[in-house]
Amino acid sequence: MDPAALALATENIALNDLNGRVQVQSADVGKPFARLNLLPFDAALANPPFFDDPGALRAPKPENRRHG
Repeated sequence: MDPAALALATENIALNDLNGRVQVQSADVGKPFARLNLLPFDAALANPPFFDDPGALRAPKPENRRHG
């Protein structure tokens, strides 16, 4: 959901010669993975915060926050 983070991840994949093994996908982790139309995969990683609890740990910079 963050174009800058997606670009950075894509660049890091290339710099680490992982193009054939790692793929990035911009998506909302709150939605079922079946809606992404992907082949089966071994792992999924996401940048928090992706929860709605305002009392939970948050990104330190307000501009990095998506909710609340």
